[in-house]
Amino acid sequence: MQRSYSRGSARRSLVLAIVLASVRSWAGTPESGAGATSCLISGEQCASPEALRSDLECRRTRLPATNPKQKACYQSQNGVGSAACGTWGPGMYQYPEPLASPGTSCPIDDPDWQRKRILAAADDIVLQKYNYCHHHVPTWIPPNTPRMRVSGQDSQRSAKDTSPMTCTSRRNIKGLQAAPDQPMFKDSDVKWQGFDCSDFTTYLYDFSLGVKLEHLSSQIDQQACEATTAGILLDINANNVKTFQEALLPGDLLYIMAGASSGHTEISHVVVWTGQTYGQISQRANAKTILGADFQSYGEVSTDTPMIVDSHYAGAAYRPFLGWYMQSLSHVRRIIGHYPGSKQESPPPGVPQLSVQQCESTGTCTAQDSCAPVFQRAQKGGGTCKRPANFLTDCRPQ
Repeated sequence: MQRSYSRGSARRSLVLAIVLASVRSWAGTPESGAGATSCLISGEQCASPEALRSDLECRRTRLPATNPKQKACYQSQNGVGSAACGTWGPGMYQYPEPLASPGTSCPIDDPDWQRKRILAAADDIVLQKYNYCHHHVPTWIPPNTPRMRVSGQDSQRSAKDTSPMTCTSRRNIKGLQAAPDQPMFKDSDVKWQGFDCSDFTTYLYDFSLGVKLEHLSSQIDQQACEATTAGILLDINANNVKTFQEALLPGDLLYIMAGASSGHTEISHVVVWTGQTYGQISQRANAKTILGADFQSYGEVSTDTPMIVDSHYAGAAYRPFLGWYMQSLSHVRRIIGHYPGSKQESPPPGVPQLSVQQCESTGTCTAQDSCAPVFQRAQKGGGTCKRPANFLTDCRPQ
């Protein structure tokens, strides 16, 4: 679950994640099923931008419809989904691993190719102009009822409780974003398709590479800290990121604390490292469309400012790795090169790996390493993962 699309309400994420854990966990890990549509990568060079994207529209628009477990959620009139799956909508579809068409040779399990694929898929998602929503998948449209469509400015929502919210009022049906100093959109104009931060990262790896859903939960705490999650954990954090930033690779998942400077060290957000700079992104013809409207709120950028991609504020977009992102970084998960569908890589030399203390839902739990995160499971799924409250002051490198 994301920290908040509004920077002033960071602490609600921890409570919200626990409350909604049982709501989210129902979705399970749906199988692709027999007779699933094949979406094939095509192109003379598999790593070309055209080839990397060649099957993505097919995967996005055709494959989920082949899963009978999803059909009840999508059954609708005029393209609007049903309420059969609650306000979060259908669970994620388990995408198959990518397949190449005959005559196209693709190193599907090669880490370099997979990183290019992740970036291509992230860009494809950003170009769909999805909103920030409490939905599992971005393609589902909730029915037009008061319960299913609650915007970020709805009168039911107080400043400290966004749990009734289903989508923000910061992106409209045309995909335009409202900047922080601009009025929010009317409910009739809101785009009701989108997802939150951890559903975005799970979807990204599932959609692009077919990473198994049971190995990459969309629950933020489980995704960040559960021992059975795909990949390895790197102890690159707010205290040492300037030292180890060069070790980050495209596709790495960076987990952000709610507000480490004020002692709120619970994991509440996740972003994807792109390996690109503001200078590269800003030169694109569609830069104004793909940058988050909250871009300026993180600090002053330069051409070499590193960029991340996440679902935040008004949805999936590119943002600078500055301000809160950098100052509250907890740790990094590297999946590519460290899961069964990828050729194995060695961990980056000189970068410390991270061990998270795993605890059950009852009792008191502390980490053997006083600076390490502690993951305490909740009885109904999900849990809480956090660094010590004094992490920024007491856990600086000596």
